Amino acid sequence: MDETGKGDHDMGQETNTQAVRYAEAVADDDMLREDDLRRMRDEYCERRKLSGTVAADAQWADEPFDHWLAGLSAQPQAIDDASIAALVVGMTVTLSIRDALIMSLVAGDTCADKRTMMDFASRSHAPDVQSRMCRELQGAFFDERRRPDEPRCRAGADMLVAMADRVPESFSVQPLAVLAYVMWWMGDSRAVAFALRCLMLDEDCSLAAIVCSAYQRGVMPAWMGAGPHHDAA
Repeated sequence: MDETGKGDHDMGQETNTQAVRYAEAVADDDMLREDDLRRMRDEYCERRKLSGTVAADAQWADEPFDHWLAGLSAQPQAIDDASIAALVVGMTVTLSIRDALIMSLVAGDTCADKRTMMDFASRSHAPDVQSRMCRELQGAFFDERRRPDEPRCRAGADMLVAMADRVPESFSVQPLAVLAYVMWWMGDSRAVAFALRCLMLDEDCSLAAIVCSAYQRGVMPAWMGAGPHHDAA
């Protein structure tokens, strides 16, 4: 139980209620409202102070990750506004949530399960989690036998586009950065356009800068040297 007297289950329900409330409030609008997202972000930051980052991050990501994984399934489901709100806010507060989304796409089946994603999101500084992330990324980028799971990556890209389209520009930076990174991993030259758009919004976004630098230097994943490839349609 945390300092406020609320148990973990109650805190998780509170987080989900916030996201649903904000999504329902703008159901008829073109995008989620910036003031609602800012208020949601402030509440998340306060929760991290009260209950600690590990517990708060796990509670925040719990249900949105279920919806994200449902969107990556064999019969993908469209991501809902409540999950979009929770994920974009989460990524602005902690990059660990962003990195968990990346790993679910780049590392494929080995990291696209709920437990692993929760570890990446809430226990990113734990030695075992850091070692696994490094191991998976090295395999993805340097082992030419490791190729993108195109259906999974396309489904993830669709959700990231939906996120960027549904939120104000100030909250679209991280979804665009993830999109650029995944496009680079797929060998899709549109990655540069997404990375540049991201840098126009936030020149300090290091992930977008990495993607641009990789293309400028001709650095691509090892699988692209293992046979014919083409830009994704």
